[in-house]
Amino acid sequence: MTFYAWIKLLHIAAIAAWSAGLIYLPALFAEHARVEGEESFRRLRHRTRLTYVVFTSPAAVIAVVTGTLMIPLVATLGIWLVYKLAAVGLLVLVHVYFGRLMGLLYEDPRWRSPLQHLLLLVPVLVVISLVLVVITAKPI
Repeated sequence: MTFYAWIKLLHIAAIAAWSAGLIYLPALFAEHARVEGEESFRRLRHRTRLTYVVFTSPAAVIAVVTGTLMIPLVATLGIWLVYKLAAVGLLVLVHVYFGRLMGLLYEDPRWRSPLQHLLLLVPVLVVISLVLVVITAKPI
């Protein structure tokens, strides 16, 4: 396999892991409202933090770095790349918002609404779908 093929494979795997983490986090956020007891809350908080810090964030960094590495290697530039970078930028904004929300969940119990957090799946799925549409619309 060529260098480009390895980078692209790593990029696709990282995007998949990043997307999976962003889909799983709203379920973890929603669970905060249902948990009872300090020990259970501590374990859930730890699991949420691990998902964000150890799994989702490194996948995001790897996806962005490998995507950036591929830019000079790809023959297709132009407006398609601008659309892709804009879609990935939206994914980054969702990621950062989830990090902020995670902090708010720990500080203030009023932020623990299960329905509100499950509704966060809508923008996540829309942005991931947007990324997929832009990727599949890549000119040859």
